[in-house]
Amino acid sequence: NSYNITTGQTITNNGTLTIEDTASNHGTFNVAQTIVNNNTLNLNNITLAQSSNTQNTIENHKDINVTNSTVTAKNGYALYNKNEGDLTFDSNTTFTSTGKYRFYNDSTEEVNLIGGNFAGIHNKGDNLIVNGTTITNPTNNPAIYNEKGTITLKNCNATTSNKSVLDNKATVNIESGTYETTNTYTLNNNSWATLNITGDD
Repeated sequence: NSYNITTGQTITNNGTLTIEDTASNHGTFNVAQTIVNNNTLNLNNITLAQSSNTQNTIENHKDINVTNSTVTAKNGYALYNKNEGDLTFDSNTTFTSTGKYRFYNDSTEEVNLIGGNFAGIHNKGDNLIVNGTTITNPTNNPAIYNEKGTITLKNCNATTSNKSVLDNKATVNIESGTYETTNTYTLNNNSWATLNITGDD
């Protein structure tokens, strides 16, 4: 409880892996290699920190559940998603990185990203559904960058200060939520891209 743990070894999960701290002041789990999740990963009440400049913090291939936690990376991604799955985070969970984006998806399957706080989402996958997520922009980059495939945004709160909220090069469906910026353009939809806005918000 409330200990700081450091490991330089790769952690690969093929079953159900739970990492949690039951203390009120939670400790830090420091990793120097990427945690690879192939089934179900649960994080609760911890700080998961990547110490390497070249590694991602989590490489995900299935389901993740995170509550009351912070996941940090340096130049890599805090969460790199490579396969189908449900990624569920509560409002007290934050993903940070000193790199461009905190979340990167290149899955060819449907991915559901629910909740959480991200400074930047980068999609290169086929079908990413983002629901109830708070998104801010990483330094000098849009909050949401859709390079390829389809993103559907539901009930999200996306804000930026010096860049557009969205840079779309493929297909984006905005069904509900708030998308605001102090920049000239809130939504940057490239001439070959498709942007669909429906709903009441």
